[in-house]
This record gives sequence, structure tokens and C-alpha cells, in this order.
Amino acid sequence: MQQSMPDLSRQNLVYVLDDDPEVASLVCAIVASSGMLPSSFDTPQPFLESVKTTPPDFVVLDISLGKSDAVEVIRKLDGLAYRGGLLLFSGHSQEILAEVHAIGLAHGLAMLPTLHKPFHSKELKTRLNAKPEAVPHYARTANAKLSIDLPEALEKKWLELWYQPKIDLKSRQICGGEALIRLRHPEHGVISPGDFLPAPLDPLFEPISIFVLSAAMKHAQILIDQKVETKISINMPASFVMRPGFISDIRLYLPKGYSGLVLEITEDDVIRDAKLIREVATQLKILNVGMSIDDFGVAQASLARLMELPWVELKLDRSFVSGCSLDPLKRVVCQTVVDLARSFKISACAEGVETPEELNSIVEMGFDTAQGYLFARPMVFESFVESLVRNAESGQLGG
Repeated sequence: MQQSMPDLSRQNLVYVLDDDPEVASLVCAIVASSGMLPSSFDTPQPFLESVKTTPPDFVVLDISLGKSDAVEVIRKLDGLAYRGGLLLFSGHSQEILAEVHAIGLAHGLAMLPTLHKPFHSKELKTRLNAKPEAVPHYARTANAKLSIDLPEALEKKWLELWYQPKIDLKSRQICGGEALIRLRHPEHGVISPGDFLPAPLDPLFEPISIFVLSAAMKHAQILIDQKVETKISINMPASFVMRPGFISDIRLYLPKGYSGLVLEITEDDVIRDAKLIREVATQLKILNVGMSIDDFGVAQASLARLMELPWVELKLDRSFVSGCSLDPLKRVVCQTVVDLARSFKISACAEGVETPEELNSIVEMGFDTAQGYLFARPMVFESFVESLVRNAESGQLGG
């Protein structure tokens, strides 16, 4: 089902959400001069209530909204099954505009071309007349999972890797990136893994895992060639890691001399066959490939069994990091993980850091690295490279 934009032969309703009244007034004036009916909002709550009761044909959305931002609004619009066009505009960099635009696509919204401030009235009018970039997922049956032909996706090269930077908390610089799989569908746009990955132990996990490994190592070679080498973490299901040909695959794809690959395996996968995982981890250590316990704390595995293995990192699950600055129990869990990592001389990473308060807490507790929306959202590889280059040149966090 193709998304069709509203008919501009009638007066279309346009909501403008910007916390700067002067900018909102200017946008509304341009919208009105185009024969459309504008309505402005300076905070998300009344805007969202209006979307719920009287959905507009278009939304013009600023990225920075004081105590909120466009990403939070996008999530709400997704939940409301908003059907109109969404135009992002901002004075932030084109890279940030592109990243938030990609998030809108991932949520299935009908994204219009972005607009950078300052802009001419003609540019705004042109974008409101443009076709959306993706078919929103409300066009599907409500709450239905997309029907994706994964063999077709693999054959037609629809899969791609995005990267979320990992931050060294002492230097506040990028020290690595976690590769995250996405599917760019010709009709549905960018799709998150929850909407296309098969069930655990599905045979299709093998070709998908091979794609992730090979693509990540191609990217590692590009980074080496550009002299911006960094660590790359990839998520691997234990079923793939423990298959007979796994180490041979690593040898095949690993760039010569590269020592930055880290394989993340979830805690519950590890405890199923700790003996074999130990053997594989030792083989990987010989190849200078590290292993990380991902989503630590969720499976409540025996610490004695886990710590018998040669890990390089503990990644504490986001459920414990979120709100740790306010929840004493979560803070105790976080501190325990840091102390545990210290005792085994491995790195402690906090996942899902989203607020300055959480950042301050994990720094005080002694975490080594962190990931989360506070630093950077997942981005396409080209944007990740740009962030690394800027980071290397300025000595400051990029992205």
C-alpha cells in the first residue's frame, strides 16, 4: 500500500511545533501564504493532544524543544499512528537532522525532506509538496509484524549495519562502536531488527550472522585505510558462535593485524554451554578478538560460571542503568557490576545512558565506557566515520 500525501487542492491542516515563538510565527505565515491552515505549539503535550483529536495533514517539527526533543515526539506520533507528513527543521548540523530523520523512518512515519535553519519560504513550501520517503507502518494491520522475506533481503542486499558510538568516560571521546543491524526495505523504509529478525535458533540466523560479521569487518578495513581505526562490537548468537566453522569465519573476515573486534554474547546464551564458550573464547583471544557479556544482570546466571571465561568487558543492561541516579537499588546493582569488573580486571560498560544525571552517576561509580542516546543515537556507517574523524581532530566527542 503506497502512502499518498494530502490533496493540496483543499486547505490542509499544518501543525508547527517549535519552542521559539518567533520562528513558529514565521513558519505559520509561510504555511498560510501557501493556502494551508497553520496551528502553532511551543510544547509537546498540547500538540500531541491535538494530533490525537484532530490529526493534521502535516507536522513541521523542530528538533530541540527545550525540555523535550523531536525523538520523543516521534515516538509519541508513532504510538498515535499519525498518518500525515512529518518535516523536521533545525539549526543543528545536517548530520543530526539526518539521524533524527532516520529515526522517524524507523518508526514508520512519512518523512519529508529535512529543512536546515535559516531557510527561504520557497524551501519550506517545496518540502511540504514533496513525496514522503517511506510508507508508514500504520498502513499495515494494527500491531502486525511486517512480513519480510529474509532470503530476498539477503539476496538483494537490503541489510545494512548502523553504529552507536561507545564513549570512554575518562576522555569523553569515542572509543568504539556497536554494530546494529537494520533492513532498508524499498517500500517500508528502514526497519528495526525487532520487525524482521527470526525467532531464536532459526536457521536464518546463520546467514544473517555471516552478513553482520563480514560487513563489520569490511567497515573495519575502511577505518584502517582511513587511519581512524577503532573497536567494533558485534552481537553474535551463541548458536552461531558455537558452530564448528565459526573460528574459520573469523579468520576469513578479520582484517590482517586488526585487534579491535569484540563479540557481544548475551548472558543467558553463555550459561547454556559455558565449557564450549570457554574454548571458543580462548581461540578468539589467540586472534586478538575479545568477548563481552551483553545485557549483564538479566539472566541472573551464576557469577562463578561466568567469571571462569576470558571476557574483556561486562555490559550492564539498560534496565539497571536507566534511573540509577534516583533509584538506590539500581545504584547498588551498578556499583556491584563495576566492582566485579575491577576484580576481574575487565572493562565495565553502561548501556542506555539517556540523562546527564545518569551520566554523572555512572562516572562516580567508576564505569569505564558507556553507550546511550545522551551521547549519540545509532547512525549509518558514513556518519559514524565522520564522527570518528571529527573526534580525532578535535579531541572531543563527535556525533
